[in-house]
Amino acid sequence: LSADFNLQAAVPADKGWINAISTTNPADSHLYLNISGQQAAFLNFRRSKLYLYNCFDAAGIDDVLYYCLFIAAQLQLETDEVRLVVSGDIKYGDESFNKLTEFFKQVTLNDIKLVQVPSQIQTHQVLSLAALS
Repeated sequence: LSADFNLQAAVPADKGWINAISTTNPADSHLYLNISGQQAAFLNFRRSKLYLYNCFDAAGIDDVLYYCLFIAAQLQLETDEVRLVVSGDIKYGDESFNKLTEFFKQVTLNDIKLVQVPSQIQTHQVLSLAALS
């Protein structure tokens, strides 16, 4: 089947995002979140190796928050100790960002810079796309 559709050449959508984060020596206590449309993708590393990757359909920030809390609990990460590092369709101080800060003590935008972008675009918004280059 994969030969019929040339799937060998396909690149998973989050591959670049995962690779970009893996090069930064990620801490065990960081939970990475990428929001893209109605999908939320999550990463966690242990001893700098990919430990968890999962994505979920999310109709809004309440769904994203539910999955954040669920994954943190599954990883036995306390919400006051875990750093939630977000990228994608979210901005510092918007309603979605603020809702995450109600439940997680440390919420930051992903500051990995892979490409130069115009000042009106925040780098975390294009991280997964830039990482594919």
